[in-house]
Amino acid sequence: MSLPPTNLGDTSFRDGIAGPGALLEHSLSFYRATRLTDADGDAQPQFDQLEVGALVTHVARITDLRIFGGNWGFEALLPIVSSASSPSPAASHSRSGLGDLTVSAFILQWPARDLGTGRLWQRLNLAVTAPTGKYDAQSPMNIGSNTWIFNPHYAFTWEAASGWELSGRIHYLWPGENEQPPTPIARGSTKAGEAMHLNLSVSYEMSQRLRLGIATYALSQISEDRIDGRELRGSREAIFGIGPGLQYQSRFGDLFINSYVETAARNRPQGAKLMVRWAFPFAADTRPAQSANSRSAPVRTMTLQATQNHGGVQSD
Repeated sequence: MSLPPTNLGDTSFRDGIAGPGALLEHSLSFYRATRLTDADGDAQPQFDQLEVGALVTHVARITDLRIFGGNWGFEALLPIVSSASSPSPAASHSRSGLGDLTVSAFILQWPARDLGTGRLWQRLNLAVTAPTGKYDAQSPMNIGSNTWIFNPHYAFTWEAASGWELSGRIHYLWPGENEQPPTPIARGSTKAGEAMHLNLSVSYEMSQRLRLGIATYALSQISEDRIDGRELRGSREAIFGIGPGLQYQSRFGDLFINSYVETAARNRPQGAKLMVRWAFPFAADTRPAQSANSRSAPVRTMTLQATQNHGGVQSD
């Protein structure tokens, strides 16, 4: 068993910036791993490779309604996933279809405020993932998790007058019980452990339209997995990814491209990831940002809550 899919590096530059309006977003990710690690980070010899591609559609709305000083909003995300795994050169598995639906009925986006020599944007999102994805207890690989997931996050962006910006997103992951677990693993239920995961990025404004930067992500599981109610010792996962990226703004929307190389994996695959994301704000507030950086393009970015880690694949 493994942690359910979650946002690892799927969001990056200027992540915390948003305002009243609506957003349509599509993200396309490719992931390939040729190493599966154990609890000590050592490679397991019986693993060959894992390849995953995912297309995630995201719609969101930030309203003019104020709650606790922030603008209330909501969103929904649905992934389409194709995956192939080779536990050994002589064996392979593949799955494709719709992944789990993620929704949030409670987003609070606070207006920018002065902080030091720049401006700070902040957002709180209480997202829930429903077990709607393709799942088969007899399959060694699944797209859906077959469990409810609570995955709230806090996002921020601090943008300085010099053209630099720092963005982050801190998540808490709570997976529910899978009461139809893979039959070779459990008789009654399985429950993946809780985890914390973080996206962190820094970028510089090369021109009014182009930003270049570095993005990272990290995940640390903070409790053990459970099988039929019993803790599975040594089951905690960890990973760290880092790589370059860019953001390009045009009248057709915002384009984000990020690539990552992973290291420090524990109890999970380790590989490389490419993320391409297009965000278009329709009926959005595109008035110039109240940014300390006068060269900045209008604020119209609200990035997606929780796309799929490695395309939404769970190995059993």
